[in-house]
Amino acid sequence: MAGPNKKMTAMSSSYLPRAQPQQQANIWGSTPRERLIGVVVVTLLCASPAPMIYAVRHYRFLDDRTFEVWVVAVLVAFALSFLLVRGRVFPAFVPVGGRVAARAGWSLGFVCLCTGLIGIANGALDSDVEVREVICVAKRAPAGEQGSGFYLDVRPWRGTDRTVALSVPRWMFREVAAGSNIRLTLGTGALGLEWVKKIEPVGRTPR
Repeated sequence: MAGPNKKMTAMSSSYLPRAQPQQQANIWGSTPRERLIGVVVVTLLCASPAPMIYAVRHYRFLDDRTFEVWVVAVLVAFALSFLLVRGRVFPAFVPVGGRVAARAGWSLGFVCLCTGLIGIANGALDSDVEVREVICVAKRAPAGEQGSGFYLDVRPWRGTDRTVALSVPRWMFREVAAGSNIRLTLGTGALGLEWVKKIEPVGRTPR
């Protein structure tokens, strides 16, 4: 039985595209400029999520519509990548799908990096803080209240019925009842973007 299997494996592998030795040597490009661009793209993909994750954890924006702006920014950056990253940057043997994936990765990494830097600058350079009591209009939790994903829907702005979903720990989700108030400590933002510094039940003494 081993003989036919080995034969079939050898036959199937013969159909797989293989890069020539020269292609393998030039996978990062054939010139110093092309290799530099490749290193920059890979570094951007690996490092870009870090500042965005830090900004979301410490300086998250109050207005959840910033996510919609983020998605649009990714699409715009992807479209611009066809102008900024020329086709000659890629080695000739890289297929069209690989080039599109590289552009998508560059766009995502670039927007993640910019989002993180904007969020950090907006919060870290902010010196104005406001404490605001808002009403919790609804609560949402995962099935069985297991895992993560506990949210309180609040109305943070006066004169409007628009709500914002705030992610909270499980203990706060259980402690706050729908219809009660919670205390938000908000930063006005160095760039004019309100961000959430602290969320507390009203019954607790602010710290």
